Amino acid sequence: MGILAERIEDGSDLRLEIERITREYQIRAGSILCGIGGLRKCRIRTAVIDLDRPSYIDPGIVEIVALQGTLSMHSAHVHITVSDQTGQTWGGHLSRGCIVRMTCELVIMCHESYTFDRALDVETGYDELVITKEC
Repeated sequence: MGILAERIEDGSDLRLEIERITREYQIRAGSILCGIGGLRKCRIRTAVIDLDRPSYIDPGIVEIVALQGTLSMHSAHVHITVSDQTGQTWGGHLSRGCIVRMTCELVIMCHESYTFDRALDVETGYDELVITKEC
């Protein structure tokens, strides 16, 4: 296992930067150990009730309270929890359109003996995690 740390700069799209990092470092299987920082714009996909109509929230300027997910250079499944200046929190799927405010410190653990991928699961209707153990 290896550790990768990146500082994501002000004005960057957090989701796009995570996708760029996984491709650039050719991460086959990774997990986000931590992600802290701020967002000037936040787009979170909330829990889906109707598979045909996902819903999104944008709570505005927020601090990242938690960031976790499974990563590969082919896919990423990332959840985020944020809070505003009053301490109110929101959470859900990290979507494109979350714009970093000042900085975001991101630490990723790379699992070198695994490969993560995604494939359609007929039970859930979503692309779900497929784990392959490398020998």
